[in-house]
Amino acid sequence: MSEDYILTENRRFFGRRISKLFSPRKMAIFEQAKQDIFFDFNPNIHKNINPIDLFPDFKPKRIFLEIGFGGGEHLLHRAKLNPDDGFIGCDAFINGTVRVIEDMRQNNTKNIRLICSDALLFIRALQDSSLDGLYLLYPDPWHKKRHHKRRFVQNDTVNEFVRLLKPQACWRFASDIVHYIQWVFAHIHQQGDFIMDNHHHYTQPFEGWISTKYEQKALREGRYPHYFEFIKP
Repeated sequence: MSEDYILTENRRFFGRRISKLFSPRKMAIFEQAKQDIFFDFNPNIHKNINPIDLFPDFKPKRIFLEIGFGGGEHLLHRAKLNPDDGFIGCDAFINGTVRVIEDMRQNNTKNIRLICSDALLFIRALQDSSLDGLYLLYPDPWHKKRHHKRRFVQNDTVNEFVRLLKPQACWRFASDIVHYIQWVFAHIHQQGDFIMDNHHHYTQPFEGWISTKYEQKALREGRYPHYFEFIKP
């Protein structure tokens, strides 16, 4: 979690990466997980990563990446539904990780690896066509126009998604913010290499979906989720 991960490209995060309420007990759980659950990614060292190598004691049939796993509800649910697949969760903010770690310990989950780093630096280090699927669920919309450059979806990230996904693999995107959805579609149209799966209606959750705490909050506040699947040809 060294800050040189960020300084490599003069990238910075907005807001705390760790809450002041992160207790000594939680910190101990987090530190212990570095032995087997976390991959200690350093962009200055790790290049051309084959994500299968992140699972030395487990050989997954498929590999999926979730960017910004938050409280881990979706990540844990997918891993339990698909025990033969490997799931990588990447999130720069570590408060949600302890719940994931405790759940993994309790259920002896072996098919999840966590990355605590800038997701853009991590995906740039992955091999071409190395992912069977990618999730970006309810990313921070950064509402103010002057903050739009902080949004995760930009031209370079969409290009990276195309590079990383195998042919016919899917990028699943969910949001309750209409102008962010419009932003994503504009960048996909500009990139030109994704096809939207029209068999999936955007008002319907993905197959095997579990609603997250953020989604429940959005529904309580009168915002409606939209679900999209973008296929790499």
